[in-house]
Amino acid sequence: MLEEVFLQLYDYGFEKQDLRRIADDNTNMYSVGYDDVKKILGFLKFKGLEKKEIIALINDNPFMLTESTKRIRYFEKIYEEELKFTKDEMISILNSNSEAYTASPIELEKIINYFKEKGLTIENIKEKIINDPSLISKKLEEIK
Repeated sequence: MLEEVFLQLYDYGFEKQDLRRIADDNTNMYSVGYDDVKKILGFLKFKGLEKKEIIALINDNPFMLTESTKRIRYFEKIYEEELKFTKDEMISILNSNSEAYTASPIELEKIINYFKEKGLTIENIKEKIINDPSLISKKLEEIK
């Protein structure tokens, strides 16, 4: 991990041992820059997460720090436009499933379409995901 990124995260509130583990678990941390990390932290704050929740989320899923903005926008389209999650619902989902932005958005779309084919409304699908946020991280075959 670049020294400036290490210091940025340390100043944010991450513990040194957590930062070492994050770098070990996510080797992409060696190529991520200060501005990239700043964008991810800002995005999570914008979503409504408190600092301690952001630290817990990233400690649980270090890949969030190296997620592409293109992929995040793809998820946002699903979460905001299709499922119409509120800010509080997204906070709850992120606190329950740290993979909410690092899972496969394509698999999530397949799951949503499968539920639609089974006659569920978007509101029903939304409730299923709120009640079981792990659905976001599953493959369609696991749902069937």
